[in-house]
Amino acid sequence: MSKQDSSRQKGALRLLDIAFGEWVVRQFGSGLDAVDQAKLCNIAQAVSYAVYLKHTCLDLQAYTMLGDRVLIDLLEDIDAHDVSRIVTEDIRPLHASKDGVCVWLQKYYGFESGLFEALAKRLSSVCELDEQRRRQLKTLFSADSREQYRAAEKALCQKLTIITGGPGTGKTWTVARIIVSLLLQNPDSRILLAAPTGKAGARMKQSLDNAFVHDKAMARYSGLLEQLPKKALTIEALLGINHHYSPKPRKNRDNPVDC
Repeated sequence: MSKQDSSRQKGALRLLDIAFGEWVVRQFGSGLDAVDQAKLCNIAQAVSYAVYLKHTCLDLQAYTMLGDRVLIDLLEDIDAHDVSRIVTEDIRPLHASKDGVCVWLQKYYGFESGLFEALAKRLSSVCELDEQRRRQLKTLFSADSREQYRAAEKALCQKLTIITGGPGTGKTWTVARIIVSLLLQNPDSRILLAAPTGKAGARMKQSLDNAFVHDKAMARYSGLLEQLPKKALTIEALLGINHHYSPKPRKNRDNPVDC
């Protein structure tokens, strides 16, 4: 890539996007008429540009909300019907959803599919809390925190739990109680904390510490703080990713994170 191209700001097609679209048409568009070849070129360029904008795919139902002039101009005369008709399995660098709404680069479709399969596998393993653990968990929650209790109950019954909510909805408050329950069940449990950045990790650790110290229901378990790590890792550090050497993580299914 030239210096001129690498210095361009978002808001203009890169030489890479242009070249990719033209290459897709040359290699895979010979069976299309001139109009569909032009549409295929625009679709391929739009997908490449969407990745540049940090999106894993091109979503025809959402791209206009970005207000990006490049995507709007490229896709002005293209709809989901065009995509499902043009981007067939023969167009191998691209993958379109059956309804034509989303288009991926094949590599990113592979990433998403692999992630989905891994998450589904973890979610397929579900246990039941015994009555003793259920009673123990209930002592950590007040009567008006039923949603938080249900989140904690699920977290203790499956290998993966995602807890979401806006500020002040009790995410960290709930996680602190999950940690207590895990440690009461197995005092030798190894807990690790990780966040996207060091700053976010420090805030998370501080919030957890506060949940143990300033909450009456949790105060009697404050000794368990000693079993938490002194600081949170970044996700890259947790997975052993060092971009100076390789983007591949040292931690994987053959060398899992010990926690």
